[in-house]
Amino acid sequence: MLNLIKRKKTELCLVYAISFYIVVQPNSKMGGLQKKLKKVVRQVLHQISDLNLEEQKSIIAVVEQWGEETGWLNSQDNLGTLIFFCLSMLHASPIPYPPAIYKPLRAMIQHLKDGDRFTAPTENTIQIATDKWNRLFNYKGVL
Repeated sequence: MLNLIKRKKTELCLVYAISFYIVVQPNSKMGGLQKKLKKVVRQVLHQISDLNLEEQKSIIAVVEQWGEETGWLNSQDNLGTLIFFCLSMLHASPIPYPPAIYKPLRAMIQHLKDGDRFTAPTENTIQIATDKWNRLFNYKGVL
């Protein structure tokens, strides 16, 4: 049970990290979706328990390393791919998530599609990112 809680916290932290890598105008549609996403993730994290400092450091380090390895966290060009990966990760997770967490992620992808700024990632791209995700978290002992 403890490992599932750690996994849930870690998955939520990656989703939350999206909001730090989206460069948007505060009152734009994407800015509003960003706020909704942050709010939902904070609510779900709060229901589980608070992250202690050791957990925070461990999770942040791995999320940043994964982001560097994929090149997605600091790239506006890969924003849609990052969001798509997070949706895929949450769907594949053995942990149930409330529907409210999916809604802003789907709306972000739709917004990018509407502006012709989204290209669906290939299955291979998602698989490589998933393998890196699993390797890093298993290696670091987070999951």
